[in-house]
Amino acid sequence: MKWLPNTVYTLLLIMASALVGYLYVDYTLQSPTRTKEIEVEIPPQSSVKTVGSILEKQNIIRDDRFFRYYAKWEGKTKIMAGSYVIGKEENIDEILTILTSGKENTTKVTIIEGSTALEIAETLHKQIGTNKEEFLKEVNRTNGKFAFEKQIPTKPEIKYKLEGYLFPSTYQFHKEDSPKKIVDTMLSRFEKEMKELNVITTPSEQKGKPLHELVTFASVLEREGQQKDELPKIAGVIENRLAKRMRLQVDASVVYAIQIDTGKKLTQVMKADYKYSSPYNTYQIQGFPPAPIGSPGANAYRAALSPEKHDYLYYVLKEDGTGYHDFTVNYQDHLKADQKAKSRR
Repeated sequence: MKWLPNTVYTLLLIMASALVGYLYVDYTLQSPTRTKEIEVEIPPQSSVKTVGSILEKQNIIRDDRFFRYYAKWEGKTKIMAGSYVIGKEENIDEILTILTSGKENTTKVTIIEGSTALEIAETLHKQIGTNKEEFLKEVNRTNGKFAFEKQIPTKPEIKYKLEGYLFPSTYQFHKEDSPKKIVDTMLSRFEKEMKELNVITTPSEQKGKPLHELVTFASVLEREGQQKDELPKIAGVIENRLAKRMRLQVDASVVYAIQIDTGKKLTQVMKADYKYSSPYNTYQIQGFPPAPIGSPGANAYRAALSPEKHDYLYYVLKEDGTGYHDFTVNYQDHLKADQKAKSRR
């Protein structure tokens, strides 16, 4: 019977190993503790392996290998592409149910750089059904949650108070999200971007341009420049014109002025449009408009913060399809560049 202790020992070792293995697999399949919802984007035609890797990187699961095996074991490998929100308490079975149901929790909404409040309202209405009037009412709110909102002027000529501050980016919104939640999300992104650009949003700590002037400057650049690497040069022209007390004469301001008054967006500015009476028309006013003329992106802010140093006072769009401009120092050369551009049409 000498073999009996050895057999018992071996059986106990096997049972212990199996128990440890089971506990490890069980632990691995459990979802890590989460303190908030996590947004997950599943690209089209993603394999279970790819999905497992995405979930592991976002700390939703502990090990993508066991996730793959478990998904196959449960017969839940047909994961649908889309945008999903994984809640704080959902376990692996619930996560698999969400991902294989194809019922997206959120909708991806892209706000392009230079978008106006009117255009953002239209985009939100089309993509998630947001009421345009209620959204624009929120854009004009008087009591916001962010400190920088108190710096924004409330002059009667400013039609949309938060114009320019609704940072352009790609967001994940629920269809039931209120205009307030949407605006707060976009302003939170604005605040985050300002911090990354080392822009101080507190008046007492600001140096250089006040925040509202910076946002307005950047919005003009965003709407005027088509090529991002040219924005600092355009910023330099604006700075030079301001220094000489010249009117900015920015076509984008004319487009904006007419759009907010009539709802019509010009595709081409005609000579008669320069005479349009508006506090936003920089052909008629001195200096910047009273408020931004769209939502600038990070490149426009960088250009506004660091304009290129040069002597140019004029620029005209080249008619070669590149989106670049010809820059000139004096008006005579500007007229020549303008005629050259027109001859290519």
